[in-house]
Amino acid sequence: MLPTHPSAALSQGSLDYFLAERYCLYTVWKGSAYRGEIHHVPWPLQSASVEIKENTVAEAAGIQLPAAPVAVAFSRELRVLIWSLDRIG
Repeated sequence: MLPTHPSAALSQGSLDYFLAERYCLYTVWKGSAYRGEIHHVPWPLQSASVEIKENTVAEAAGIQLPAAPVAVAFSRELRVLIWSLDRIG
């Protein structure tokens, strides 16, 4: 899913900004969940619009999504520092 029309930068009070500015990551490997702290400069977010032709990830998990995305944002590459992962489950 690629944004079709990135535009103006988003403000710090926006929903997209709140959702993007997380400073940890989660992953699953060999059936175990892991969490890792990360550090980065704030995402240079831009508002965007998308056209989603197919999205099977949520359906496979039994989640029904709305027809159109509630929030969409775009950012080019951002480099991050990642600390070691801790097993959480």
